[in-house]
Amino acid sequence: MDVYEAVKSRRSVRGFKDKPVEREVLERVLSAAAWSPSGSNIQPWNTYVMTGAPLAELKTSAVERVAHGDAWDKRQYEMYPPALKSPYGERRSAFGKERYSALGIAREDWEARQRAAIANWNCFGAPAALFCYIDRDLGLPQWADVGMYLQTVMLLLRAEGLHSCPQMAWSQVRETVAEVLSPPTGSSSSAACRSGTRTPRSVMPVQAAPRSARRSRSSANSDLPSSCEILENAMTTHKVGYLIGSLAKGSINRKLAKALVRFAPPELEMSEISFKDLPLYSYDYDADYPPAGKTFKAAIAAVDAVLFVTPEYNRSIPGGLKNAIDWASRPYGTNSFTRKPSAVIGTSPGAIGTAVAQQNLRSVLSFCNSPQMNAPEAYIQFTPGLITDDGEVTKDTTADFLRTFMQDFHVFIARVRSVLPKDA
Repeated sequence: MDVYEAVKSRRSVRGFKDKPVEREVLERVLSAAAWSPSGSNIQPWNTYVMTGAPLAELKTSAVERVAHGDAWDKRQYEMYPPALKSPYGERRSAFGKERYSALGIAREDWEARQRAAIANWNCFGAPAALFCYIDRDLGLPQWADVGMYLQTVMLLLRAEGLHSCPQMAWSQVRETVAEVLSPPTGSSSSAACRSGTRTPRSVMPVQAAPRSARRSRSSANSDLPSSCEILENAMTTHKVGYLIGSLAKGSINRKLAKALVRFAPPELEMSEISFKDLPLYSYDYDADYPPAGKTFKAAIAAVDAVLFVTPEYNRSIPGGLKNAIDWASRPYGTNSFTRKPSAVIGTSPGAIGTAVAQQNLRSVLSFCNSPQMNAPEAYIQFTPGLITDDGEVTKDTTADFLRTFMQDFHVFIARVRSVLPKDA
């Protein structure tokens, strides 16, 4: 890709796939970007690239903060003048109209506009984020240098076949960012840039270890300039077994489960645990479990966490699912769910989307001593065509929610396992 093509094809993408960006690519881009021009070659930028668990931790913290309605951090600079004169104000207004129109969001639909705004704090699903800082004692010419540097980074990402999205919005939660990456004292967050492979389906789509998680920063033998650091962590995978409450082959909850597998972060190894061959439980089996019962209990024991995807039958969970839980929790003293993280989700055509069934299931899991992810609650109203047989979600807002749900589940599993190791 030549420079003309890179310039013309660069755009602020607001929808990324979760495919990780290889570290070698990031190092190559940042090393080349160090050649960006700056007055007297002072190179006033300090950059941090976050991927993996540190980025997932930051996304979760930022989304939670915004969702709770916390006040923004005190501004270190104004993003725009209080009153944009012509023609700049008109250009900004036109952009907003075009963006929300592309998303199918009406101007008066405030709730949908808020959901779209929150996607900022999920980095629009990007697997890598670059945060750029400048010393507060430097002046406007040095800020211009930082702008040229970021433009160079974005063009180099295009040369690598990747897209990006520069954002000033993260300066509003700079203290939350600082808790994760510890920038130099006396510096200002000038901008953040997301990078990754563009999600092809729309303009905008709507993980993690605890803060004590081990991070690796740029090594001494790296080709990175000293002003750049990459924060990542050795990827820890977690095996997640998912149980589909319905035994029907064409179940809409099976479609939902396939969608959740698609949206699962790469750190989650997803596998279905079937219970269709289990007989009705009776304590008569406790002395000599049948092969189907042993196989089922072994499958539960082998995973790090369990995801329940259930319909609602008569304001409760299906009998088959309850029977499976009974098998896994018996004989007495061999409860397979003890200290095993779990999450609950379900879909139904009704407006309450399995809410009552989920409350019943949560009560059972509580008794089984399974740590549960209590938020976000996920009651999905299924409409025709919402999810294909292959698990493709056709509605962007639903896809965004399910992707975030799986990212949050990853964060929850990592946090639980940090204090309750599987083999403890």
